[in-house]
Amino acid sequence: VLFRSGVQFRDLYGGGGARTYLDVRGFGATAPQNTVVLVNGRRLNDIDNAGVEFANLPKDSVRRIEVLRGNSAAVLYGEGAVGGAVNIIARPAAGANGTAVRGAVGGFGLREGALSTAHSSRDTTIAFGANALDQEGWRQNNELKQSGADLELRRFSNRGEWFGTFATDKQHLGLPGARRVNLTTLQNLVESDPRGAATPTDFTDQVGMRNVLGFSKALAGGGELAVDGGVRVKAQDSIVISASGPAYDQVVNTRLATYSFTPGCAGSRKAARCVA
Repeated sequence: VLFRSGVQFRDLYGGGGARTYLDVRGFGATAPQNTVVLVNGRRLNDIDNAGVEFANLPKDSVRRIEVLRGNSAAVLYGEGAVGGAVNIIARPAAGANGTAVRGAVGGFGLREGALSTAHSSRDTTIAFGANALDQEGWRQNNELKQSGADLELRRFSNRGEWFGTFATDKQHLGLPGARRVNLTTLQNLVESDPRGAATPTDFTDQVGMRNVLGFSKALAGGGELAVDGGVRVKAQDSIVISASGPAYDQVVNTRLATYSFTPGCAGSRKAARCVA
């Protein structure tokens, strides 16, 4: 996606995929309100317009990434897709069997590990993935700790399949604040102390969960009926300490829950009448 024309990847928190967002067609700061990000056709954008946690997506199961720009995305996905949509198809490969372990170390205290395993039989596929990332960051108070796990089950039959996805994630992110010019001494902090933290005690913690259950069925007249429902939950707690004193400190507790039900069908003209 990063190398597609007209698609930019914006990271404001120092790497690791925390609160990053995709900008399709150059919307800049308003890109989260105008670009929809989906996994297997399901929205990951929340109504608080926070960035999508790409670090928690099951990378080993990504089959392909679809990019739609402009009006075509808005027709398919509605509100919030004026700029475009990015749909990540993440499913275990047919007949997948085996286990993979990955790890990485890098600058600024980066430590990352991931485990993925899949088992397939004639009519069942089970895939599990887990990841963890710990990075101190370039700035002071820029630490990122993130972990997640996902489980996917698929059961096949002659006429269709049942499927379920269960995922959870947890994150701690330090908020170093902006580097400014001291108006009293006219000291430019970007030059004199670029790695310092204007807000050395601010942070945000987040816990999330997303579950999807559904089925698809081949129709006698051709085509396919697909029905699924899901729930996505996010709990976020932030503390912002004010330089003006404790009376101006901000403690923000956000709780979001999104429920969805998606019926649809594809294929022949006759099959397309199965849903109004």
